[in-house]
Amino acid sequence: MPFRIIRDRTRRKTSAEEPRKRLIEAGLELFGRYSFDGASTRMLAERAGVNLASIKYYFGGKEGLYLAVAEHIVQQVGGLLGPRLAKVRQALRREALSKDQSFHLLCELLEFLITRFLGLPHTDTWLSIILREQQRPTEAFGILFEGFMRPMDEVLFGLTARIMGAGQDDPDVKLRAFAIIGQIMMFHISPTAVRRTLKWENYGPEELEAIRCVIMDDVRAIFAMPRNCS
Repeated sequence: MPFRIIRDRTRRKTSAEEPRKRLIEAGLELFGRYSFDGASTRMLAERAGVNLASIKYYFGGKEGLYLAVAEHIVQQVGGLLGPRLAKVRQALRREALSKDQSFHLLCELLEFLITRFLGLPHTDTWLSIILREQQRPTEAFGILFEGFMRPMDEVLFGLTARIMGAGQDDPDVKLRAFAIIGQIMMFHISPTAVRRTLKWENYGPEELEAIRCVIMDDVRAIFAMPRNCS
């Protein structure tokens, strides 16, 4: 088949997918800002620069677009987090994984969550939808939970269990893991209050390092490890 024909077909396919991509981007912004109920189909279409019928054509309606936005968040988070989780899962398969090794892997994962997610524009775009689904779950919560929440929880439970010398299904293991990740979530949920209280303009490198240091020291205290934020 001539190269020109293949190129033209590729261009047509890309052009056909462009409205779908713009609608997902509009959904990320408007569902995050106004909620599912607050963002009308007209608002979504206008923000995406497409006609109103495009929502039904590509997604079957507003609910389908909302679910597609949830799937997009999973893909984006998974692209960043997936390799890290895979590394830990591989390590957890080793019976000889020690407490110190498990603790080191836990610290690496927590530091990654702080430095690669906290205060960044893409995180803020996802976060309002994720938090709203935590409070008032819809079908989209299942997509988010299975897509990256449950895999991350399982890794955290596995590392915490190894550090504590307990079973992964022990309620105390899960509660401690949730308490640890909750320290990071605090800085996601209340950034305006944190920055105003500390007189920070944003979460820049120095601010992230200060947050990292405090959380790492807290994690060491929880597991009675030597305290040293470096």
